[in-house]
Amino acid sequence: MFEDLHHYMQSLAVIQALKPTCIYPGHGPLVTDSETHVQMYIDNRNMREQQILSALASGMADQLFTAKALVKIIYVVNCLVIVFITVWHFR
Repeated sequence: MFEDLHHYMQSLAVIQALKPTCIYPGHGPLVTDSETHVQMYIDNRNMREQQILSALASGMADQLFTAKALVKIIYVVNCLVIVFITVWHFR
């Protein structure tokens, strides 16, 4: 577990550079497509960082945000997108 996103991202870069043929995670199944899997984690963290920056820049610059408030903003938007995609898919 990483408490520092910078160290987490560095560790993913190290794993990526090693190009392992498989990864044995602490939980879950064996990962045999390690390049795709590690890139997915990197992309996800980068996306989440962009969502945070967008929330902070959304015209509410004079407000203070707690981590909890940011989570509510980001996950509500994500849930609405998921609902939209699901409804569109099953139309």
